[in-house]
Amino acid sequence: MTPAHVVLVVEATSGGCGRHTGDLALELVRRGIGLTLFYGTRRIDARFRGIVSQLESQGVSCRAMDIAQKPRLGDLKWVREIRSAAPKGSIIHGQATTGGFYARLAASRSCPAVFTPHSFVTMMPYVGDRAKVVYGQMERFLAKRTARIICVSKFEAEHGKTLGIDPNKLRVVYNGIAPLACAERSEVRARWGVGPETLVIGFVGRFDPPKNPALAVRAFEKLRGLNARLVMVGSGSLQGEVDAVIGDLPVTLLGGVHAEPLLGGMDVHLMSSDAESLPYVLIEAQSLGQPIVTTDVGAAREIVTDGRDGFVCPPGDADSLGTALRKIAENQELRTSLAQEAVVAGSRFSLDRMVEGTLSVYSEALS
Repeated sequence: MTPAHVVLVVEATSGGCGRHTGDLALELVRRGIGLTLFYGTRRIDARFRGIVSQLESQGVSCRAMDIAQKPRLGDLKWVREIRSAAPKGSIIHGQATTGGFYARLAASRSCPAVFTPHSFVTMMPYVGDRAKVVYGQMERFLAKRTARIICVSKFEAEHGKTLGIDPNKLRVVYNGIAPLACAERSEVRARWGVGPETLVIGFVGRFDPPKNPALAVRAFEKLRGLNARLVMVGSGSLQGEVDAVIGDLPVTLLGGVHAEPLLGGMDVHLMSSDAESLPYVLIEAQSLGQPIVTTDVGAAREIVTDGRDGFVCPPGDADSLGTALRKIAENQELRTSLAQEAVVAGSRFSLDRMVEGTLSVYSEALS
């Protein structure tokens, strides 16, 4: 049974969660499903603002919520607002921890809740043990008010089981993307002052602790002496640490710009994170036929098959990452093979598959 109406609730209106929610919202409307969007404003990015404008131009009710990143008593008024916006038979779909908190409190038998964690808080290495206990208890309580939980990877679903969540409520629906709008390769590389023979290693991510951008620079150092350049898209609290390790290495820092148009100018993608769920940037790189060198975190192995379309290395290990990069840089035949396999692997992560999988879970929740 396809719902006639969906209420989407999201606080994290940036990054992967914002992208996922925005893409899903546009696709639901395109398929003729009624939609109400409740969205947080404190962390909103330009891309999500643009999606809100598109939705409003199509007559969708979009309700801005000035709410904190963590659930708090003063914001509980939104539970009533969300509930009143859901006609009987609606799905109330909460995205990420805070959106999921309010969405699930608003749910009822006639309007069941679906929750997409985008990584349970308890999966984050920088969250203290005491906080993990509290969030674990919260998830177990809220799971009883949730018809289905959509995990974006098998890795995330397995973690949900360790929290004591009923496995029968857990479903895996991978993130998906539409064809990318990349600028012309030669144009992008010309802007970077990079010739056609230079191997460009791309890094895209916030310069914040989980992404460990300085590790990417230390790994790239293993390519010293080769015709290679590291191009980094991102900004954040670890900017000083990144600057300190660059030294005289050929590294281009682009800041926190919109990455998608630039991806076509890269040859290999490097991810050095200490923690992830199912990163969009790996799916994007794969769709463009870029071999991936990544740390073994989150669902990395659900995207990359080690040795076939990229390399998966131990977290925090600059030597292993650098060795994998050098192997790709020095072997054109290997690079070509990895690139061909990457395109095949990337075809699994389409936007249509993501939406169809989500609609299937909605049907289960309503049955």
